[in-house]
Amino acid sequence: MSLGNPLLTLQESLCSLINKILENINMRSNHLPNFDLETVKTFFAVTRSKNFTDAATLLHKTPAAVSYRIRALEEQFGVLLFERKPHSLEITEAGELLLDHFMKIQDLLSDLPSKMSLLTNGIESSYRIAISNLVLRRPLVEITKKLKEQFPLTDFYIETRHHRDLWEALIGGECDYAIGLPEQQGMDIDLQTIFWGICEWSLGSSSSITDTSKLPLAAIASERESPLHQAWIRDYGSKIFVSDVDMMIDLVRSRAAVAFIPKQLKETNPDLRFSSVKNGPGKTVFRLASTNAEKSPITSFITHLLLEKRQSFALTEE
Repeated sequence: MSLGNPLLTLQESLCSLINKILENINMRSNHLPNFDLETVKTFFAVTRSKNFTDAATLLHKTPAAVSYRIRALEEQFGVLLFERKPHSLEITEAGELLLDHFMKIQDLLSDLPSKMSLLTNGIESSYRIAISNLVLRRPLVEITKKLKEQFPLTDFYIETRHHRDLWEALIGGECDYAIGLPEQQGMDIDLQTIFWGICEWSLGSSSSITDTSKLPLAAIASERESPLHQAWIRDYGSKIFVSDVDMMIDLVRSRAAVAFIPKQLKETNPDLRFSSVKNGPGKTVFRLASTNAEKSPITSFITHLLLEKRQSFALTEE
């Protein structure tokens, strides 16, 4: 019986061995670390106890079993996690890094039952609110506090959006709730909105300023591109474009500019002076809307708060 070419057989064996090594390297580099929760618990116990014997006592295991799991972790990552000393273990820099990541995993797992319970009760685990930059934002601080007290396990994300971009953000799923939506103006949108109030704009300046003609006009940045506002902006030679109404008011208070701000603030801000002028933005109607208004407890709660506190946003109900 012929045994074949011994040299060819040796070459085939070497090729097979090399391929297995390459496959192993590829698996190590392209796959996530392979460890279970018991390994994570073992790692935590060793970091606390600083030796295998005490860690084994905590876990009701043998020191050999604990040592084996730590050694398997070190082999998997290719680093030394603990420096072995005569009577103790000292965690290495690599061990500190792994500990930090394991603690993040532990935090996520501990939050999981409570997050799951939110879903069973119809409460979102995260909720995104977008507010128009033409509306005062300061009153939202109190409302956010009440929201967090009522829904402590929900993560809230709040951002300011350009007034004219709010519809797009809501319909495009970039927010769950839009505060201060503009009128639809012929837009064919099948989404129910709630009238929230009207803001009447008036030229405001610091009460300590006698001559406002030399001051620049502070205006919302998006108004620069809007044909509807070009007429009255053009009346002012110098301009400062800002992102929101709160910043305009701060500039007026610092005597750096004049600005069209909510006339309703006159009652509560004696340091501001309001003037009547021919050209200005006039009145703006604001609305509220959410894409999940019927089924969300958070949406119902925030709508109630906003309708109750609308005047604090310098709005009138008219």
